[in-house]
Amino acid sequence: MSFREIVGQREAVGFLQAAYGSGRLAHAYLFVGPTGVGKAKAARAFAQLLLCERPQEQTACGTCAACGKVAAGRHPDLKVLEPDGEFIKIEAVREAGRFAGLKPFEGRHKVLILDPAHAMNEEAANALLKTLEEPAAQTTLILTAEDIRRLPGTVVSRCQRVLFGALAPQELQALLVERLGMERGAAVTLSRLCGGSAGEAMRFYEDAVLARRDSLLQFLSSEGPMKEAGVLTGDREGTLRLLRALAIWYRDLLALKVSGSAELLMQPDAGAALERAGRQMPTSAILRSLAVIARTSQDVRYHANMRLALEEMRTQLWTLSHT
Repeated sequence: MSFREIVGQREAVGFLQAAYGSGRLAHAYLFVGPTGVGKAKAARAFAQLLLCERPQEQTACGTCAACGKVAAGRHPDLKVLEPDGEFIKIEAVREAGRFAGLKPFEGRHKVLILDPAHAMNEEAANALLKTLEEPAAQTTLILTAEDIRRLPGTVVSRCQRVLFGALAPQELQALLVERLGMERGAAVTLSRLCGGSAGEAMRFYEDAVLARRDSLLQFLSSEGPMKEAGVLTGDREGTLRLLRALAIWYRDLLALKVSGSAELLMQPDAGAALERAGRQMPTSAILRSLAVIARTSQDVRYHANMRLALEEMRTQLWTLSHT
């Protein structure tokens, strides 16, 4: 992983490269920004730069022995803490503190990454404070978090913050077209559904959310049988992504019906289907459909019986689409 592979985030990457080039590194950095925008990749790219034997233009070379060890996850001067289950546990933080206090084994630096740092509970965060308050020479800590409010102020105040923003729509669309071979209309839809998060867009793609949406809508419009496999099944998070796409489809349907303009659509890949549905469904039925999807999303998020909630939603949406 090198900075060349980070999509967007020019300001954040430029800041880190400038810090490296000047030789004035902070002992701890906190990468803050939405999920899926490149914080974890940037943390590993920065770690690889710090450990690289032959850095080029403030970027890791990617070919030296150190870069190879970082890529393989076996560099002795790099430690990455990730959640064990739901949390980063206090025992792991204490062990990482001992690691951070040692001199580098091979290179000029030691690097400790906590990804995401907000997975620490209060006890683990307090254990990290000693490492932050008494940083060892040549050791750099990199923490990632979606929101600094999810971390104790004592931790935040001891880190240099680096802000990561949502990707520009054009950047994310280009990524989806170039790397996944998506059609432009579908790429535009995913970029809007995911709010500039490349990671979330990849999860939408892996869950085949748009294809599942289309199968469900085909059933609701009585244009053909719905393919059951993979439409109303899947894990909770994947199902919530499907419901989000479905809710925005109905939102687009309402916008098209009220304004008559396709320019307001968030899902341009479904434009033809939206126009057909808009001629058949009254505004009141669209609003009630949105309420049904919102209620189902709550049920799926908090209740165990997803299948029952989804079957009930499908029945209600079919009825509303034929009023």
